[in-house]
Parts: sequence; structure tokens; C-alpha cells
Amino acid sequence: SDVNSVESLARLLDVFKDYGVQCFFSYEADDSTTFSALATEGIEKYEDRCAPLMGKPFSEYAIPCLPNFTIIPKDKSGVILDSRMIINENTVELSKEKEALSHELELALEEWEKYAEELEQLPV
Repeated sequence: SDVNSVESLARLLDVFKDYGVQCFFSYEADDSTTFSALATEGIEKYEDRCAPLMGKPFSEYAIPCLPNFTIIPKDKSGVILDSRMIINENTVELSKEKEALSHELELALEEWEKYAEELEQLPV
């Protein structure tokens, strides 16, 4: 199968920690792991599935993410989520006006930021 187990991930992370390598990981990429599912069902299932990876010497190197997007605290991210790109004849620039994210995405981002902060607080 093309899917790795949490145990395999834990073994990899244990090696990565020795070299300071961060590992971005995700669970199955299907309809149950979309932002819409996250917004309606919450992050509890992700927290439960990540529980075996928490509080371990390698935990600070394990970065859970959703398919096609990783949740990084806003102050540490170069990703701009709430601005629109304006394409002019010869240039591309960010709009000065902030565009509102969908309410579901905002809630999901807040939940993941809280979760990321909790992970950062775990003893390593």
C-alpha cells in the first residue's frame, strides 16, 4: 500500500530529530480530510490520531498538515491568506483591501493554530 503507519512515521521522526529535520505529514487525502470536513467535524479526530506522536523527543519535528495546505502560525508564515492578487497590464500586486476568508476556514485555521501552539508547549 502507499500509506505509511504512525509507527513508521514515529521511526522516521526519531531519526529526523537527530539531524533537526522537520517532517510535514498528513493522513489519507480523501473527502474526510478536506477543510469542509474539518470545519464541520472539528479537529478532534486529528488530535486523536496524532496522540501517539505527542510528548516524544521528536515531537517538535512533527508538523501535521492537511492535504495541499499546512497550518503554520500567522506570525511564522509567508503565506498570505486574506489578500487578493490584482493583475494589471504589466504587474501583479496585492490588493490594499483585505478580503474576508470564509467563516469555516477562519475557524479551522484558529483551531489548528491553537493545536500547533499546544504542540510547541509539549516537553521534548
